[in-house]
Amino acid sequence: MLKVLIADDETLVCELIKMSIDWGAIGLEVCGTAYNGLEALEMALKVKPDIIITDVRMAGLDGLSLIEGVRNARLDCRFIIISGYPDFSYAQKALKLSVFEYILKPIDEVTLTEALIRLRNKIQLDSEASSQISAYKNQLDHNLELMRSRFLTEQLSLSRPFAMPLEEINETYQFQFQYAVYAAIVVKVDSIFEESQPSDMDTLLLRKMCGAIRQRMNKGGVLSYSIVKPGRVISIVNCTMEQAADLYNLSQAVLSELQNRDEWFNQYSFTVGLGTMTDSLDKIHHSLTAADTAVKYRIVNGGNRVINSASLSFPHYSIRDYITVDDEKTFFHLLQNCDTIELKNWILSLFQSPHIIKYPSPPLLFDLAEKCADIFGEAVKTLDPDSMPRSELLRQALDNCRSLEDILRTLLDHIQSFAQDFYTSRTETYSKPIQMMKDYVLLHYREPIKLNDMAELVHFHPNYLSELFRKETGMTFSDYLTDCRLDAAKRLLLDLQYNVYDVAELVGIKDTKYFSRIFKKAVGVTPSEYRKLHM
Repeated sequence: MLKVLIADDETLVCELIKMSIDWGAIGLEVCGTAYNGLEALEMALKVKPDIIITDVRMAGLDGLSLIEGVRNARLDCRFIIISGYPDFSYAQKALKLSVFEYILKPIDEVTLTEALIRLRNKIQLDSEASSQISAYKNQLDHNLELMRSRFLTEQLSLSRPFAMPLEEINETYQFQFQYAVYAAIVVKVDSIFEESQPSDMDTLLLRKMCGAIRQRMNKGGVLSYSIVKPGRVISIVNCTMEQAADLYNLSQAVLSELQNRDEWFNQYSFTVGLGTMTDSLDKIHHSLTAADTAVKYRIVNGGNRVINSASLSFPHYSIRDYITVDDEKTFFHLLQNCDTIELKNWILSLFQSPHIIKYPSPPLLFDLAEKCADIFGEAVKTLDPDSMPRSELLRQALDNCRSLEDILRTLLDHIQSFAQDFYTSRTETYSKPIQMMKDYVLLHYREPIKLNDMAELVHFHPNYLSELFRKETGMTFSDYLTDCRLDAAKRLLLDLQYNVYDVAELVGIKDTKYFSRIFKKAVGVTPSEYRKLHM
């Protein structure tokens, strides 16, 4: 209901107004009564009414001054003035202050009720119009953000440098690029805790990072635009030659800002990679390559620091010098035979060669790991196509490694795990369509998933697939999806940076009340109670 404040220095008038109107019937409620202008202003600032009915002449502060005081406080409030004096000058001033109605005493119940109904209708219409305008503006902002992100992504791609005049770029995408120097900065998120997964980080957190980076760059007088990528933020900075000389120090300030900003960030460490300077936006992809390479040096330099690509040497090498075609064939056969011991030896011998031990180049180590992921992906595609999501999970995990030990452990865990599961699948396991569904849910439980989507994925009729899933797993697909989401929710609830609303969103459930209800039904306690019990 809309709230109404009544202000008149005659107590009887206030009571008459309160008693003569059926407030509930017209969708209004009286939130307060004031008996002088100063009291009315103080009460208005406190209760923030939608409508104020005020006498034009009151002690301390008259009605018109009350209106001005409320306007100065920027309260969204409408006014009906009542007066015992048919003074034209007061009416003129009231009109200038956009008063909705000017009613003379004695107050007629019908006249006041009709005025209140008209004002209520106007407020509702204005609110609806404002909501529509706001929604339209939000959609425009969202569309512009998508266009900007797509453009910057293309600019940063080596395969698609975008040769467009700077003036046209600024006009089309509402950028303000103008200075002589461009550079890419990559802010990589590294979890402090082993069990945390930066690649699963909520987009809200990454967007908060974008805002923090932009604010700090702006303080230094440097223009920046950022895009969100898994586990990282990529910023294009644009500055003068003089500012470019201080860009390393400004990057240090960005890192400090992220480390000390608020509880959203204190569970993570950050590595900032500063790319090379370039004189043109269409060469920015070279700077990004350098910034990405700089970030990789965290495995020898450590995280929570700025790594300047200008201070690094970039060794030249060929992956084929380390992994030959015959090596790939050997890997395939070991995986096919589920030989976990020899797979471990194959990986260790690759990374523990004398040359790598003597010259542990981070770009080489990551490239070798990514090549292993490529070989693994190709092998899985042939041996068990339904397990292809494992290949993507391996890539995500490698991206979050912070040491050579992390890289080795990640490769061994994922590859040996597949070999063991593949061996089991030869004896007892789910059918391929059902395993494919389970793997899909494992990767995409945050997204809307329906049985019909799964039916299209495995090329089965939905009804048949539903029955097959229930027969093999002992539960419906809907229950399995819910279980996966709730298992993920249990892990996230142990992270205090997320409230219950955030956790529900992160596991693909938009309705917080529904999330709390099904969580309690499955677990026996509410999400908040679960957090208290396990913290």
